[in-house]
Amino acid sequence: MPKPGDSSSLERDLDRLYGLPLDEFTSGRNALASELKRSGDSAAATRVRELKKPTRPAGAINRAARRNRRDVKRLLEAAGKLNEAQEQLLRGGGRRAIDQAVERERAAVERLMKAVEVELGHDGGASQSMLERARSTLHAAATDPELRKQLEAGRISADRTAVGLGGLTAGGDVAPARAARSAQKGDARRRLKRTERELDDAERALRHAESARTEARERLDAAEAAVARAEKEVAEAARARDEARSARNRS
Repeated sequence: MPKPGDSSSLERDLDRLYGLPLDEFTSGRNALASELKRSGDSAAATRVRELKKPTRPAGAINRAARRNRRDVKRLLEAAGKLNEAQEQLLRGGGRRAIDQAVERERAAVERLMKAVEVELGHDGGASQSMLERARSTLHAAATDPELRKQLEAGRISADRTAVGLGGLTAGGDVAPARAARSAQKGDARRRLKRTERELDDAERALRHAESARTEARERLDAAEAAVARAEKEVAEAARARDEARSARNRS
């Protein structure tokens, strides 16, 4: 039973509480509060009884954090660096530092998310919605010192959304904006390749048409020359005929 005023014992009890499966949290919390009250620590009992049951994403993060301390440390360090880079940018710093910090923070989040996804799978299924809520909460640590403490302790209770510098925060619009720019570049490259193919086809068709026109002109010239020769031959034949008639009539 917890001893009144024994903060270290209470902290250990809270660690065990937040490490429980979600369906055991409420009963575990109430039992701990009752023990504290019986031990005479009413203030601690009240504190414990007011603890909110973590959401499914938060519970999965808490359990994953306990089993993956090294990944949590990486994320906390990356979140701290990102926060520093944001502050430097506000003071006129360059974009390179913030971009590098964003990438490190995103990589650290995704590494821990692998464990979170496993925990969600053990707790009813890792739907895309649940994964995104957990991911958003982890990203929020970059701009929320209190949340970083909760993550380190594995005692997050609610889903969070990153706030602060808007598109500069890793949990905000940087990733979507970068993905959108990448998609736009991809679309532009595809359009360029398509128009280049269309241009090649058009130039090839033009060359064929010009060749055909040249051949047609040559045939026309040949035909006109043949007509001119034929007309000359017809005229000569007509003259010869007329001369033959005149000679016949004279005789």
